[in-house]
Amino acid sequence: LFILDFRLNRPVCTTFLDRFLQVHHHPAQVDHLARYILDLTITAVAMVPVLPSLKAASALYLARMLLLDSWSPWSPALVF
Repeated sequence: LFILDFRLNRPVCTTFLDRFLQVHHHPAQVDHLARYILDLTITAVAMVPVLPSLKAASALYLARMLLLDSWSPWSPALVF
């Protein structure tokens, strides 16, 4: 891998959040609030063992629940 100059990294929370936001277009406020919630998890020691994909999904769910007036914070387009 070194000879081929591959750079392998573990995906982080923002990678998953970016993917979730690409699937379904959200207002900028939802995007910013979800990123802020993810930033809050950086300093929380209890959140270290939680998977990055679960953190991103939870942050987006909470941001959608707080800011959107829909009956379901999680749309069918986000389920995959």
